[in-house]
Amino acid sequence: MAYLTPQVIANEALMLLSNRIVGVNVFNQKSQVLFSGTPKIGDTVTVRRRGVGTVQTFTPSDTVNLSFAKLNDTSVQVQIDRQSVIAVAIDDRDLSLNINDFSSQVLAPQINELAQEIDRYTLTKFKEIPTVGGPSGSAPSALPASIADLTLIDKSLNDQLVPLDGRVHVVSSELNANLLAIPNLTRVNEAGGEDVLRRASAGVIMNLDHAMTQGIDSTTFTSGTMTSCVVNAPSGLAAGATSIPFDGASGATHTLKKYDIITIAGYGNAVVAADVTASSSAGTITIFDPLRKTVANDAAITVYDGGGNTRQLHGAAFHPDAFEFVAVPGAMPLGGATGQVVSDGNLSMRVIFGWNSSGMVNQMSLDLFYGAKLVDPRLAAQVVKNI
Repeated sequence: MAYLTPQVIANEALMLLSNRIVGVNVFNQKSQVLFSGTPKIGDTVTVRRRGVGTVQTFTPSDTVNLSFAKLNDTSVQVQIDRQSVIAVAIDDRDLSLNINDFSSQVLAPQINELAQEIDRYTLTKFKEIPTVGGPSGSAPSALPASIADLTLIDKSLNDQLVPLDGRVHVVSSELNANLLAIPNLTRVNEAGGEDVLRRASAGVIMNLDHAMTQGIDSTTFTSGTMTSCVVNAPSGLAAGATSIPFDGASGATHTLKKYDIITIAGYGNAVVAADVTASSSAGTITIFDPLRKTVANDAAITVYDGGGNTRQLHGAAFHPDAFEFVAVPGAMPLGGATGQVVSDGNLSMRVIFGWNSSGMVNQMSLDLFYGAKLVDPRLAAQVVKNI
């Protein structure tokens, strides 16, 4: 019993949590360093997105006259807006276990619940991805189920110039079942390994490291009734704008729903961040990711599978730099509570113990503060099934 100190329990809990979370382990976590010092002030991290220059090409006979472009950096705010807590009552018999038994019998079931909750939150960010990848681009009624389908997902990332290294494909259980049923992957002589058969693990295919999670929200999404409109901004829209005035909607009171995907002519895709209902065919669309370049007045806007159609999210293919995950250590409460705060550089866990004299039980809470955001939509594509 003497070995089950708050520090020992906190370290074990953090190790278990780190091994069970999918979303956290495939998101970028470079911003953790911003919270390594003391004191930690504020609840928002600013993630810098570096600007890029233009490649200039010369022939041997040219007079080299370089043009130096200023790198216009942009920033994205990642708010630490979540605190997930699990609290349980532990009697003396539980505390008499050694750390291995305590880990498997007491901690593991609690950590499983905590990990699923964190995954459910972080993976909602897939809905903010403006690109629909693979065969989903033509609103099919079936999920990818062949090597040819996976090739189209790979092509979606290639067309967006996503870096080849580190790409991942996080899928739902339904999509994972489709992948495991592809004959070319289950035949050892063709797949090149036995993991698909023995471990039901697709592994790395077409430079995509596949991971399955039950945390993807695949509930049915129904689009708004709008199918098209046009930008209503006489002077155009500047880069950085998140509000898009429109008119000429396909119906006088047609709607857009949060997470509808729109395509803006001459610009590309964006995702609607809030429900909107047109009034006399006009209104204002709010989008998640600020415009990266100017948009012309009267630019046509079309809605992906709009008009009240439905779809389900079943995963995403992306580079980890598309997302940012931030976790910060919680402070120990005042008042003499017993506990420990530990961090492994990616996650931070706080364990607090109290004593309930009326129930004669120890009270243990496990919690962490965190936030996640899609910071570079150009590095990702979501995979959906239209139904």
